[in-house]
Amino acid sequence: MKSAVTTRKKRLDPREMSRQVEQLRRRMMPELIKLKPDDMLPSENELTKRYTFSRAVIRNFYRQLQQEGLVCSHQCKGFFLTDKFQVKDPNIHKYDLSIGIVAYVEHGNPETPNSSAAALLSSFESQAAKFRSRTKLYNLWPDMTVSLDMLEQISVDNPDGILLHYHSDSCSDDDIRKLKLLNIPMVITGFESKDVNSIVFDHEQITSSAVEHLIERGHRNLGFIQRSDRNFFWIKERLEGVKKTVAQSGVECICWSISSPPSSDVTITHIKEKIVPELIEKKISGVVCSGDIYASILIDVFNEMGIKVPDDVAIVGVDDIWGLRHYDLTTVQLRPGRFGDAAYDLLADIIHHNIPSPTMRKITCPLIVRSTT
Repeated sequence: MKSAVTTRKKRLDPREMSRQVEQLRRRMMPELIKLKPDDMLPSENELTKRYTFSRAVIRNFYRQLQQEGLVCSHQCKGFFLTDKFQVKDPNIHKYDLSIGIVAYVEHGNPETPNSSAAALLSSFESQAAKFRSRTKLYNLWPDMTVSLDMLEQISVDNPDGILLHYHSDSCSDDDIRKLKLLNIPMVITGFESKDVNSIVFDHEQITSSAVEHLIERGHRNLGFIQRSDRNFFWIKERLEGVKKTVAQSGVECICWSISSPPSSDVTITHIKEKIVPELIEKKISGVVCSGDIYASILIDVFNEMGIKVPDDVAIVGVDDIWGLRHYDLTTVQLRPGRFGDAAYDLLADIIHHNIPSPTMRKITCPLIVRSTT
């Protein structure tokens, strides 16, 4: 005779039960906000199917709401919202979240505090703190990849959402695929894709504002210097921003692509021997450089040749690199720290299903006018 074997689910300890009830509360709150007094709430069966929480967690959640007087129960009918439930804060869905941050932060490097990752983390964590949310860093340093150990730790921690600071040198498309397997809401900064939620700079706006500025200064013959040594998504978008603005305004513009790294001797030689002679021949009076490094090289070459900036040729850069501030360059300011608020708000919206996923939000960048125009 076979003996019957029964298995029981392990009962949650009080601390874990409290944590999961609070997590369910955070996820349900945006839905409750949309209801009116006397509206019926989802049944235990509905919530069990919708979320991964146990029936015990769901019962404790409703019991907690009943004790607070926010929900009442009608026998054989279900749970209903009372008139005591009033939420006036439109940002209620942003409170009390747990966020995992995946980024490359090189400890011990004196330049780390000035890195894009540090700026992003600082602004993101400030926004999270404003809404009493908790963050935890999962560092890509020193392996520069999402390891299996990291995936396991994130899975154990089970945050409400993940922020991934994408950097081409420390993160790959494969890392994105790994993190998506966790099935946790995720936002990526600095990476444009139709398959993931992302925050990116509006690269068309970046170059468009630079070209418009030169046109407003009366320049009709323009030049645009762009890198082509890497396959960055924004290279095409910045070129498109130039082309659209030029076409709308009717000015002339010559575009140059440089296939070597920005700071290399090859790049300096190319600008000096190829671009500058053509620039002079075509009588170009205004140049947009897709990077402050190109702009600084151009200024140095002009100084050697006795060409005055901005009297003879006006120059606009992109980036606003602090190490090049002595050039007093007019530039479009890119500050990764501006991603922080936007990334947190987008992640909160996605966690609570307030918007469709995937969603992309673009950050506009200000033009800082200095002495080169």
